[in-house]
Amino acid sequence: MKMIALTSTIENELDAEVTIHEVMKMKTFGELVERVAEEIEE
Repeated sequence: MKMIALTSTIENELDAEVTIHEVMKMKTFGELVERVAEEIEE
């Protein structure tokens, strides 16, 4: 449930789409930050 809430918040607040599957594969919060930054730049 927390993954769903996290990805939903990222999408709503930052207009960046990151899938739950992607988040689950990440080992650090820094990886998530980098991925969101990439999505925002596009």
